[in-house]
Amino acid sequence: MIQRISLREVVNTVGLAVYMMLAPLGLRKDQAYAIRAKLGVAVDKVSSLSRYKSVTFYVGKKVMIRWVGVRLLILKRKGSPAAGNEMREVTEPRLVVMPVVSEVPADGRVKRSAVTLVSMGYEVLIVAPQTWSREKFRLPSDVPNWGPGISFKLVPNGPDLFAFPDTYYQPLADALMETPAWAYHCHDTHPIAATLIAAAKHNAYCVVDLHELRSENVTYNEVLGEWQPHTAEVRKEYERVERLAVNYADRVITVSNGCAEVFHKKYGKRHIDIIRNIPASYENPGVPELDLRKYTDASSDELVLLYQGGLGRLRLLEYVIEALKFVPKCKFVIRGFGASSEIGKEYLVCAKEHGVEDQVYLMEGTPVDRVVTEMQSADLGICTLSDIAASFRLSLSNKVFEYMAAGLPMIVADYPDMGSFVREHDIGLCFSPRDPRSIASAIRTLLDDREALNRMKQNTTVALRANDSISEWKKLSSIYHEFADMDRRSQVAQ
Repeated sequence: MIQRISLREVVNTVGLAVYMMLAPLGLRKDQAYAIRAKLGVAVDKVSSLSRYKSVTFYVGKKVMIRWVGVRLLILKRKGSPAAGNEMREVTEPRLVVMPVVSEVPADGRVKRSAVTLVSMGYEVLIVAPQTWSREKFRLPSDVPNWGPGISFKLVPNGPDLFAFPDTYYQPLADALMETPAWAYHCHDTHPIAATLIAAAKHNAYCVVDLHELRSENVTYNEVLGEWQPHTAEVRKEYERVERLAVNYADRVITVSNGCAEVFHKKYGKRHIDIIRNIPASYENPGVPELDLRKYTDASSDELVLLYQGGLGRLRLLEYVIEALKFVPKCKFVIRGFGASSEIGKEYLVCAKEHGVEDQVYLMEGTPVDRVVTEMQSADLGICTLSDIAASFRLSLSNKVFEYMAAGLPMIVADYPDMGSFVREHDIGLCFSPRDPRSIASAIRTLLDDREALNRMKQNTTVALRANDSISEWKKLSSIYHEFADMDRRSQVAQ
């Protein structure tokens, strides 16, 4: 159901952007607030007319995004930090603020980005609403310990964080406005508008890392109880925000060629950096705590298939479970946070319906630093995802690289980037994600042909050398080196 708010609340929503827009014109903050107060009085008068008493929540958000665009257009005319038109005050060590709305303890990409920047001498502050519980991730405190140089600032997790359209969350925006930084590194789509305004206010560099095609994703239909592709209205709202990033961020990053091509088609041919989600070397620290072959009591002629990652209906694991009835010599381990919750119970019910309950094993997830290590005792990894949205079909999942780093051959859903990568390096087979017989055929092929399985296992080492994490994350380092060089040139010019 669409929420409704008063016109006064809409004025409050856009008030910050109004101030930010007028600030370059020399308007003092108290003058801006005075104008805002007068607007509020006018709104109260208009609100006395019944047909103007309320407006839909999403209208307020759309107005907000338009104000952001106007504000940034003014700043673009003045010259962004990347243009080197203004003298920037630089303090050491330089602070990079990372706005995030994901479950941070499980987000390997956020950690890899932060660790890379700390290794360059920057300090990183992750600003995020607490969308996770310490119990779920077995944390001793509310935030994970990612080492020196990485700190956290938590903001309230309100009910409207993911209310449509979830493109401007006020508590996160407030936290960014009051936190000056040398650069802002926005993760994914939701914090884009707030991050761009904060970067403009503090004359900072701005990087936007688009983890996926948010405008080509899915929405949960409460009535039908299922995920569906975005409606045209929702898609357009996300496109407005993605366009802001492409137009105004100093650099834009994404995870695959397929995603970059879609952004080019939608928003023009600006340069987009592709940094694939390859695990860093520190994520493979040693011997797994649990031997999955022993845990499943697998015999020498049986295969242990591992799925490790997020759980839910979009993962299509029910088709994998059904496929097991065609491959009785396969043990399937599902490992992810929430495996002991309702979704785990649904998987067990599914297994019982197909008569394979003795082949399915559920395990809770493991910390991001241990993901690769804990995979190593399996025989085969699987990567599958729903095909109902382009964001999924064009992804190059981090699981592909995690299995590869663990030395596991894999079977993957036959999507463009993922399928071509696996075929190119001969590290696994592909299947049709909604066809249990296709999945079973891929498993059985490697179960019966151990020579092919071993060849693909050896090829993961070769593929890892060709796609090593050091070279991949140097791409991020080079972006920040360019920013630092711009500062040096600007200081020399001044």
